[in-house]
Amino acid sequence: MTQHAEFRRYLESGLLPGLSIYALREERVTVDYLEGSSGPGLDAPRLTTDTRFNIGSVTKPITASLIVKLVERGEISLEDAVVRYIPEYPFAHVTLLHLMTHTTGYWGTPSIPWPTDKSDLTRYFAQIYGISELVHETGSNGTYFSQGFSILMDLLQRITGATIEEFAREVLFDPLGMRHTTYDVTALAPHEFVLPFSADTGNSHEELRTAPATGDSGLFSTAADLVKFGKLILDKGATPERTIFSRASIALMLREVTDGRFQRTPVFWKKGPSNWHGCFGDLCSEAAVGHPGFSGCMLMIDPVFKTTVAIVSNATALHANWGNYRRILNSVLSAQ
Repeated sequence: MTQHAEFRRYLESGLLPGLSIYALREERVTVDYLEGSSGPGLDAPRLTTDTRFNIGSVTKPITASLIVKLVERGEISLEDAVVRYIPEYPFAHVTLLHLMTHTTGYWGTPSIPWPTDKSDLTRYFAQIYGISELVHETGSNGTYFSQGFSILMDLLQRITGATIEEFAREVLFDPLGMRHTTYDVTALAPHEFVLPFSADTGNSHEELRTAPATGDSGLFSTAADLVKFGKLILDKGATPERTIFSRASIALMLREVTDGRFQRTPVFWKKGPSNWHGCFGDLCSEAAVGHPGFSGCMLMIDPVFKTTVAIVSNATALHANWGNYRRILNSVLSAQ
């Protein structure tokens, strides 16, 4: 495929060690590309179709879909106040939907160190819930607040009594056959996953090797597995074997809920008429949704063209210029 030569340029330029792109249009695979190695060294192991990549903030749509599953079960409403489920949360007026759409009013990502392992989660959440001041009026600003999805994970685990890994495996990963997707990297053998390399230091993010699930980042997956999730959205929540989400739930996941101001659904970013986020391709329709991740990854779902695309890499350099996502998506969408 001509696309493969285009994708290979990212490797040949030295921008990243490994890259995998998988695309599905209706029932047909239009791109299946995997090339490169686990690291920049010549002796680094080659990638395989089973290699899991850290997908950074592409984790967020998966976490948000699990929250929608709780809505579907009648256990929560997105308009519920967070304090209904987390009494120590400091802002009584903030709702789950505010967290999901980054409209709570926090100022960016606070300088709270990510947890180093599961024993560090108590400290991590105490610091998040210790933030006592919002900078913006809730609902008035769309500033990205990554830890909002850590709060959503905490809420999910309190309600279900299960870990996010256990709940995701029961309601999503196992039913979809996402065998290479997990929140728990500590359950993987070293050869089963790769860590992203930093564009700043040239070193791999070794801290992710023992990092616990946080809901906002840290999921490990493959491009093919992510496309299974994307196809579920395109297929309105059902596989030939079972219904995983109701049609109403899928409609909610795709619905822009910020009155067009921030182009966000409860689960995804949306391209909208102006590509407000800047990561969608020129050829994506206005209905396209998705999310990028710091590790050089992106998931895109376009209901108009009935196409879903997953890009995974092991270098933050791809993410440093979101034009890379746009160009890759343009190439993929032009594939016949």
